[in-house]
Amino acid sequence: MNEKKVPTLIKIIAVIYTALGIGAVCALAVVLSTISLIFKGPILNTFLIILMLLALCVLIFIIGRYLYKGKNWSRVVVIILGSLSTLNSAYIIFTKGTPENYLIFGSSCFMTLLITCYLTFNQKVAEAFKNN
Repeated sequence: MNEKKVPTLIKIIAVIYTALGIGAVCALAVVLSTISLIFKGPILNTFLIILMLLALCVLIFIIGRYLYKGKNWSRVVVIILGSLSTLNSAYIIFTKGTPENYLIFGSSCFMTLLITCYLTFNQKVAEAFKNN
């Protein structure tokens, strides 16, 4: 059996993505139940937004699982989403400059940029995902 070795840092990133997906699904379930208790009726717009966020959470979970297994498509998706997230965080920092935004979006931008650069430019990562 010729199994490729996925670097440990990739596995850590994959676990973080998987945990974020699970945590976000749980948080959305709490939000949905709270909204239904408060309004006691169908609210189509809110329900559709929560449904889209739930789909995004499931996507993040799936990406994390396949990143752990060393699938190259998941690495590409993380690079694309990380680049978009970094640009979005930088935009928020520079256009809505409050101390809270600097802290929250600055740390988010920094971490996402580190992960994206690691997955893009590291030679060991490129070898681990080669032909997979």
